[in-house]
Formats: sequence, structure tokens, C-alpha cells
Amino acid sequence: RARGWGKGFDSLIRHWEHTKEENRFFLHLAEIARDWRHTLTWLSELESRLYYESGQRRHSFLPDGRGTYIAGAVRNEFAMEIDRSRSPEERFRRKLAEYEACVSSNVLRSEGIELLRVLVVTNSWERAETWRRAALTVHARFPIFLTTFDRLYASGADAPIWLRGDLPGEGQSAASSPKVHCFECFASQE
Repeated sequence: RARGWGKGFDSLIRHWEHTKEENRFFLHLAEIARDWRHTLTWLSELESRLYYESGQRRHSFLPDGRGTYIAGAVRNEFAMEIDRSRSPEERFRRKLAEYEACVSSNVLRSEGIELLRVLVVTNSWERAETWRRAALTVHARFPIFLTTFDRLYASGADAPIWLRGDLPGEGQSAASSPKVHCFECFASQE
């Protein structure tokens, strides 16, 4: 019952491409961690899943991957979303609402996670803007960092290429908004 089975060959190819891109990101981040003498713990999509109950509802935390990036004594816990789709903003709102429910519950704290960052890599700054609108609608109370595949592989995940998706753009488009580092340790070592 793996995701994609029974939906045709095209669906399997899309899932395979998605998984390849997720793995590529984590391998890239592992190289950065090695170069900076930091530590990366990488959990796959299957290892990252959490199902839990909160209130009267059953929830699912289903990131594309999750990790811990450790620089010295600082732990950066993050979830990864790879967006190669043309999904509507409503789908992102539902996904981020599940993230919000997970962050608000004690399920992550029971795993030792106090602050969860969400890193989203997408095809274009227009798609990043769609994620930002969804995050602002959901009133996300966790940091969301957005970038594009082109920018990520041209500059590296440790460069200031990330748009804060949980903060209003003050009239600026995602492409022209200021970019930051996804983890503070990268900014402190420039």
C-alpha cells in the first residue's frame, strides 16, 4: 500500500522523482554539515510520520523528511517539504494546519523537539508566495523557510537564500523579499 501504487505508472514516477529530490536535499545538507564539522541526523519520509490524537480529532504529521542539524551546542530541528506540484493553496493550508496541530500538541515535545522549523523547497518564487499566503492564513506559530530548487543548488542551503514564510512580506513579492539563513549557525560563521 505504498503511496502511489494502484494510481498508475505516472504516479509512481512522480513519487520516485519526489523522493529523489528529498534525498538530494539531505545529501547536500550532509555535505555542508561535514564541511562545517556539524552533525546531521536525517529521518526519511516514513521515519518522520507521526499519527496522534489531540482533543477529539486524529491528526497526522507527514513531512517529506525530518532532521536535526547540530552546530556546537545548538540543535536545529526541522521538517522538510519538497514541492514540485501545482497543488492549490488550500492543500498547503491543510498541510500547515496539521503542522500547527502537531506543534501545539505535546507529541513533538515527547520526542525532544522544542522548536520545529519547516523548510520548503519549491519550483519558483511564485510557488513560494503561495506557501507564504497559506502560512499567513493558518497563522503558523513556527518558522517556515522557503526557497527554490535553482537557488538552493546554485548557492547552497547554508547561504542566505531562504524567505521567511511565516512573516508578512510587507507588500513585497517572494522573489524580491529579503532572504535569510535557515539556521542561525550559518549566519554566525560568515
